[in-house]
Amino acid sequence: MTPFEPRSLASHTLTSADALAWETLPRDGRRSDFWLLIGLAGGGGMILGFLPDEWTDGWRFWAIGGFFCVLAFGIFVLVRTLLAYRKARRRIPVPITQTVDILPHGIAVVSGSGRRVLAREAIATVVATATHLFVAGADDLVIVPLGVFDDAADLQRTGQMIEAALRDDD
Repeated sequence: MTPFEPRSLASHTLTSADALAWETLPRDGRRSDFWLLIGLAGGGGMILGFLPDEWTDGWRFWAIGGFFCVLAFGIFVLVRTLLAYRKARRRIPVPITQTVDILPHGIAVVSGSGRRVLAREAIATVVATATHLFVAGADDLVIVPLGVFDDAADLQRTGQMIEAALRDDD
């Protein structure tokens, strides 16, 4: 087991905007997205099926069908956006000041609500974006914004160091 390189990061304030950066990351296979899209497409198809015959002759059928597809996609994007904002607001309801310490065998977060440690065995995902470093466990998420690091390259190096140490465990 390769220990993490110990490091104490500067104190920083997290807002719901930081949580929103996590919630809007692309992810594969969200079951709720699939069912929402199927429901909207099915609803659009049902409405199209109930239209009078003279409205669905020739090119009008395709125009109305295209309109319902665009409308369904717009509703899909709106619902996804609203859900992401809601999840972000629930994750960080008020701005919090925290300090993150990378310890040899985990990541410690000290905030106004106390100290919590994300053990290296509990780390499931490490995501380094252009603006944030996210370290996620099954029940916990550590968000570190870019401003805490010296520069974007330092953020990427820290994420790679954590990932490399976790790979060595396998």
